[in-house]
Amino acid sequence: MIKSMRSYPTLLKVSAVLGLLALPLIATAQAGGPGLNYTTNPLGSTGGGLFSQIFGCGPSGSGFGGGGVLCILRVALRFLLSISFIIALIFLVVGGFRYTTSQGNEDALEAAKGTMTSAIIGIVLIALAYFILNLVLQIANSGNP
Repeated sequence: MIKSMRSYPTLLKVSAVLGLLALPLIATAQAGGPGLNYTTNPLGSTGGGLFSQIFGCGPSGSGFGGGGVLCILRVALRFLLSISFIIALIFLVVGGFRYTTSQGNEDALEAAKGTMTSAIIGIVLIALAYFILNLVLQIANSGNP
């Protein structure tokens, strides 16, 4: 418990830095920014602003590929799931490396097996989360025009 309490200041510092880095993005969300095309986004539709340039979402009301909260939520959550999947794969590789370099040490062997098992469970959970996310977004989008 004490070890987890020590991580709170680090978490707060990281959150503060990320929040400060996001301020220009938030400030120019509707108006766009320098060097950006204000009339069309990467999908070729008009309107939007900086979010449509970054997320590739069209203006609101243009359906599932269009704009609005659902499009931004879909892109952001898929990005987070992709990062999580990459991290789980890294843990799987680290566990495999620890397994091959354990040199018969039973404790190291069990720790490596635990790392690989946790990584595989994480990959399965990430895949399930991806499919559930797609299902929920399709159901939520079915009511949009």
